[in-house]
Amino acid sequence: MKTCLVSLVSDQTIPNILVALHFRPDFLLFFSTKKMEEKVKTKAILDTLLMRGLDYTSNYHVFQVNENSLLDLQQQFIDWTAKTGDAYNYIVNLTCGNKLMSLSAYDLFKEYEATMVYVPIPRNEFLIPFPKHRPKEPTLLKERLSVEEYLTAYGFSINNKSKTIKNFQKAKERRKITEFIINRYEVLQELFYTFIQDLRELIKKFPKNGYAYSLGKTLKNDSEREMLKLFGFGYENGKFIKNLDKSECRFLCGGWLEEYVYIAVEEALGIKGNVMIGVEAIDRKGNKNEFDVIFTYENSLNLIECKSLDPDEGSEFKVGIIDFYYKLGALRRNFGLTPNAYLATTSKEVYDQTGNIKPHLIERGKQFNITLVPYDKLKNIKEFLSKT
Repeated sequence: MKTCLVSLVSDQTIPNILVALHFRPDFLLFFSTKKMEEKVKTKAILDTLLMRGLDYTSNYHVFQVNENSLLDLQQQFIDWTAKTGDAYNYIVNLTCGNKLMSLSAYDLFKEYEATMVYVPIPRNEFLIPFPKHRPKEPTLLKERLSVEEYLTAYGFSINNKSKTIKNFQKAKERRKITEFIINRYEVLQELFYTFIQDLRELIKKFPKNGYAYSLGKTLKNDSEREMLKLFGFGYENGKFIKNLDKSECRFLCGGWLEEYVYIAVEEALGIKGNVMIGVEAIDRKGNKNEFDVIFTYENSLNLIECKSLDPDEGSEFKVGIIDFYYKLGALRRNFGLTPNAYLATTSKEVYDQTGNIKPHLIERGKQFNITLVPYDKLKNIKEFLSKT
């Protein structure tokens, strides 16, 4: 007899996807609601499974039920089976949906001797809690989702995949430079503030043929000279010059920090995770969301926002962190997406007079599940991330 997996649809799509990938059933039944279908949650689940080669286009059915009724879910299923005459071995994922939907599904499918499973989020395993006096040992969920699969599961699509590959390649090529910068940033920061002041506005309307940049600043130390040499600057008529492309311009205006963090995270994860840099994701309404560094690890989503700002622009830093809070709030409110989040910054504005991170930033971060990664932690970010 064929197998049918029954899933209760809610904002949290990952448990339904992981269980489907584990059992790979013949047919999918979804008990959803009007609100969840307006959010296209079922479609997001199906799209993610399709990315793994599981095409259920002709092998699924959605019941749109009254989430506050025990009987509606059951009656719709009974009417459907009477009409189709289909018979299956049922597996019921009780993880998602609200409590009434779970109770109704359990009450209904126990009569069909269904296997009931439950995923204790965020663990990558499922339980078979019944019969309650003889529960089985947890079963591991071995599948791990990539960044693109995770975003697809929440209704996003990546619209700059080819660019992210180029971002990755550039980060690899410039690794030596980013490591040089992070290890000498305290004596290089004045040089980078000059880059920001000279080039920041240029990025918005960057010339197609590049920009002939001439650095008028008087260098103050050997590290600044070494940095310019590593980046390929020439010297002519008393000025350091280089024809910059847009990627190089972004790098000098703070993109170096994104590349440094990306390489560090990739090496920390190894084959256990997936990481991308400079991702532009479009939501179902066409809104664009930009992520500096984004990675999955053990089926959790993690965002790292990178801020390299002027120390005398405390207000700009505050705007940056508030923007990041707003971004996370919107993701949670609109999509049920609850990533682990980090704010990596070289700004000294995060410290108080005693050299500790300002308490109000720590407390505000806790409210949004954001961990602040200041400069003194950035140099050992691989170790820092392994402890968080």
